[in-house]
Amino acid sequence: MKASEKKSACPALIALFLIIVPASQLWSAPSGFRSGGLGAPASSASNAKVEGFRSAKFGMKADQALKAIAKDFRISKSRVKKEVHPTERTTNYLVEVNNLIPDSGKAQIAYIFGFKSKKLFQVNVLWRNDKSAKQNTQGLIATANLLRSLFLKKGFAKDKSIANHQLKDGSIIVFRGQDNLGRMVLLYLNNPLGNPEQAKTKSAKEKAELAKKITLMLSYMENPKQPDIFKLNEDDF
Repeated sequence: MKASEKKSACPALIALFLIIVPASQLWSAPSGFRSGGLGAPASSASNAKVEGFRSAKFGMKADQALKAIAKDFRISKSRVKKEVHPTERTTNYLVEVNNLIPDSGKAQIAYIFGFKSKKLFQVNVLWRNDKSAKQNTQGLIATANLLRSLFLKKGFAKDKSIANHQLKDGSIIVFRGQDNLGRMVLLYLNNPLGNPEQAKTKSAKEKAELAKKITLMLSYMENPKQPDIFKLNEDDF
């Protein structure tokens, strides 16, 4: 990143009030987001549907999802990495894809299967900031803006969607929309710089280093309120 880019990146991020998401939550079901229409787009339509990601649909078993991955990205089963979440005990299938959006760089896609059902209930797409000219800080912001514009046209009801919603910590939900069945799409940026007031306390060098850790996350969730993950019962202890 050139010096001029370093100077322009931080103000641009602060203006967007980017979201802070702990690294441990990258493949987890995001929680704590309230429903409501604050900041919602003007459309009052309610014909949007969140059914999964491309050919991979909620409710698919692993073998069905692997076929969908092969269809969408020409990725064989041998190139799909399988992991089990240590606490949520979901099974995650991970793939890496280039340029889901033109010039957006590499994206990691996680297909997440439920602890009990063993069926697909969430898909996360993650873009990281790296040294490539096409996937730097400004590139991630451009990708976020393109996706937000796209989702605003999808027909989410006004009372079930929000855009550029600032939270108390200065972070923002770039876009969040729910369909009539409560299934959700959520787009947010992970910004270690924190909110504008926190960013002011950091030196130029610290800002430049933290900017390198920015990520963009897009999540499709079947049941954001009650994700199919392992939980201890309150009465067990």
